[in-house]
Amino acid sequence: MDKLKAKLNQVEAIIHADDFYTKYSADERLEYLTKRSDIEFKINKENIYVRLTGNDKYYYAHQCAEFTKYILINGFQQYKPKDINSVYFNTHKITIRLMSTGETDIKNFKTKQEMLGFVVGFNTCSREIEDYKIVKEYKHKGCLIKIFKQNPNVVYTDELYDDGDCGYRGDYGYQIFTPDGECIAHDETDQWDDGAAMDNAEWDVQVLYIDEQKLQGEK
Repeated sequence: MDKLKAKLNQVEAIIHADDFYTKYSADERLEYLTKRSDIEFKINKENIYVRLTGNDKYYYAHQCAEFTKYILINGFQQYKPKDINSVYFNTHKITIRLMSTGETDIKNFKTKQEMLGFVVGFNTCSREIEDYKIVKEYKHKGCLIKIFKQNPNVVYTDELYDDGDCGYRGDYGYQIFTPDGECIAHDETDQWDDGAAMDNAEWDVQVLYIDEQKLQGEK
């Protein structure tokens, strides 16, 4: 892995050099760019134990690497970053290797595409939440609720309140994560205080998680 990273650094140095577009022909530049993508893929694919093919393989390997980076930096559920050694991906599950040599599954899946879709969705939610300031985190009926403060896109007025739900970005929003880490809701509209965001989030937990679990159990 160290050799691959060293080789990547060498290729990156050539691509970012001031004379890259004057020193090399179009075909040579394409060759270097392709070489960079192939090396990055090999690095990102290290803990992915499913077959990735076609042009999408670069995208999905990168998404899995971003997912891993997030878990290693932020931890997962009761596990802190110092407890986690690595993350690996199989067709039917994503698993954390612990420093204690034990393992814990983040989530199970029916297919490879379901697993990759979860990774992409998780990354999207994680990037979105980084743009906001988290003001409160708490558990509600097994789910993790994150309340965040943001910059609204309109100035709040009493008339705006009378209009009800208009789709304006308010002062507050929320995200909801299930016990296995899946983001099931992200709402940043029509909430002008943290109490409103909490009320709406708890309602969504009931509808999107608790009621859905009951429906699945009845099938």
